[in-house]
Amino acid sequence: SFDGFIGFATNEESEKIEINGYMNIKLHNTLNYGEQLNINYRSTNGNDKFLKTNVIAPYIFNTPLSLELNLNLTKKNSTYTKDEQSVGVNVLIKNKHKVGVHFSSLNSTNLLEFTNDLIIDYKSNFKKIKYDFKKINPKNKLIPIKLLTSLELSIGKRKDNNGTKTQNIYYTRTFNNFNLTKISSIYLNLETYLLKSSNYYLNEMFLFGGINSIRGFEENSIGTNKLLLINSEYRLKLNNDIYINSIFDMAYYEDKLVNIRNNIYGVGFGLNINTNSGIFRINYANGIRKGQDIDLKLSKIHLSFSNIF
Repeated sequence: SFDGFIGFATNEESEKIEINGYMNIKLHNTLNYGEQLNINYRSTNGNDKFLKTNVIAPYIFNTPLSLELNLNLTKKNSTYTKDEQSVGVNVLIKNKHKVGVHFSSLNSTNLLEFTNDLIIDYKSNFKKIKYDFKKINPKNKLIPIKLLTSLELSIGKRKDNNGTKTQNIYYTRTFNNFNLTKISSIYLNLETYLLKSSNYYLNEMFLFGGINSIRGFEENSIGTNKLLLINSEYRLKLNNDIYINSIFDMAYYEDKLVNIRNNIYGVGFGLNINTNSGIFRINYANGIRKGQDIDLKLSKIHLSFSNIF
């Protein structure tokens, strides 16, 4: 399958239109072994680049075990880079439950020409335990996954010129589609993230914002060490191939590096169409910060197209 979107937004400083987007390619069972190859590339805010690759080789030696490899690359404008590699083994239980153990290594480099206490070179190593539960809708192309629950616990250490620190990362995500009538439903998504450490750097913050987190904000434009995110939609099916939806997103996040605690919101609407060529989505959302007035000039339009081939 191929999935991509183009986003149109107004730069808050220059008030000029900016274009960003992403490409997501998934190749499943191309070698007839049930293997998966996922490639996700994002280009945002002009100079921000994100690349995520994921390879899964299932049913090793005809067992429920699978091998998983990941490579994540990040270039945040001209301030820093990050590269993370991980390897893990998963156990599939009854085709719905998956438990895994992963080992990861992360390197980050400061790209600034001058010394900065907020951005520093460091290396991290983590051991991660994962659990996933998924319930699919095999006959619904517009909503292919009905229910998803994902839990992650990572324990590791970060090493830099100032010494070695123990760190823990907690991540959870769960979403469900609740059917109200034959033509209406409610979508709810809850996501939490917590990086627990004795001190923090800018280049280890969790980045969020955009079409896959809180809509109405630029992609991966907000950094945090603590996040509570809620996405909600009321979906009305016009026919089997078209539904419209409302958008109401809410997030609470903290950034202990600069002592920020903030509530932000995303409000808007969307249209989803299943065509012969693929699924077309358009979202219009406005990002609202607590205590600030709504500015429609800063609204975001996200266009997405996905095709299974």
